[in-house]
Amino acid sequence: MAAYAARTGVYVISVAARLVAVNPRTLRLYDAEGFVRPARQNNLRLYSPEDIRRLLLIRHLISVEGVGLGGIRWILWLYDHRRFELEELFPALAAELREAGLPEPAEGISTERIKGSPERGPATHQKSDDSKRS
Repeated sequence: MAAYAARTGVYVISVAARLVAVNPRTLRLYDAEGFVRPARQNNLRLYSPEDIRRLLLIRHLISVEGVGLGGIRWILWLYDHRRFELEELFPALAAELREAGLPEPAEGISTERIKGSPERGPATHQKSDDSKRS
């Protein structure tokens, strides 16, 4: 029952924005990017405690760690699939999420929440060898 409550939308966008300390327009951008998928009811976005936790993660990565939106996409994939390893890399993030007192994310969060998310994790990019081009 607690896992269901963590995923049920209870905060309208203005309240969620105040909880996360961002502008409501920023939350709309994160929704458009697929970083978070709030529930919808009568054209209202309803954010759950789990959504708030995810938004705190995004805000921390942008404002404290200096990560861009492209990096956020990859980090959210890691967060969904390897959260404990990610929190070891960013200890300040782990502390901030614990201090928020929000419930742990539910198990089995799908990568469908993120547009263009990798199925097997972040890809490695190889440099092209310009000398082979003639």
